[in-house]
Amino acid sequence: MIVNVGHPEGHDELEKVLTATMGKSFPQVIRDPMKDTSTLLVAGEEPLSAGRLQDMASRLPIPLRAPARAAARRIAPGLTGGSVYTDDRAPVEWLIDKSIVEYSAGH
Repeated sequence: MIVNVGHPEGHDELEKVLTATMGKSFPQVIRDPMKDTSTLLVAGEEPLSAGRLQDMASRLPIPLRAPARAAARRIAPGLTGGSVYTDDRAPVEWLIDKSIVEYSAGH
C-alpha cells in the first residue's frame, strides 16, 4: 500500500498518524520523504528496505532505475508517535487545517 502524504514543510503530525494507522494492518511501514512537502508512506507484509530497493533497481526497466535508486537513498523507517485512527475517530481534516494555520502563522 502506498499513500502520498502532502503537508506544509516541517509539519509531520498527519504522517505520524497515517504511519501508526497503517502499522495496525501491515507489519512494515517505511517513508520516502520525496520533497519537503510530500512524503510517500509504503506499507506491506514483506520486508521493505532501501537495500532491497537498491538490489531490485537493476532489474527494473531502464527509465525506472535512476528514480528507484534515488528513492532508495531517501527511504527511512516510518515516523513514530502518532495515534491510530479508526472509523470512530479520524479527525484528518482537523490535522490538515491545523498544520496549514500553523505554517501560515510561521510556527
